[in-house]
Amino acid sequence: MGPVEKLLREAGQLITPEGAWCRGTYAEDANGLATDYSGHNAVAFCAAGAVQRLLSKHSFGYSTTCYALLNGAAHRLGAHSAVFANDHLGLGRELLDEAIEAASELGL
Repeated sequence: MGPVEKLLREAGQLITPEGAWCRGTYAEDANGLATDYSGHNAVAFCAAGAVQRLLSKHSFGYSTTCYALLNGAAHRLGAHSAVFANDHLGLGRELLDEAIEAASELGL
């Protein structure tokens, strides 16, 4: 497993527990209010917010690759962008699963 696939899998784990996924903002606090994805009070994330949180915490240089994979996944799911797929179609987990599969196939 490459580092990008590992990061995307970790992002998937961040949004998997009940109530840990959100729409319309990168992250929410326990009250459902928008908050900084890197903050200690962030408890729920959109797919991109989960990726961004991990990128900010680990200083990985894979931001462009991760977002290219997320947007490619969105297109395969019938959306024009990752944000649209997450926020308007409710496909946060599916978006990450598609991006993980692509990263795995590409050896990333």
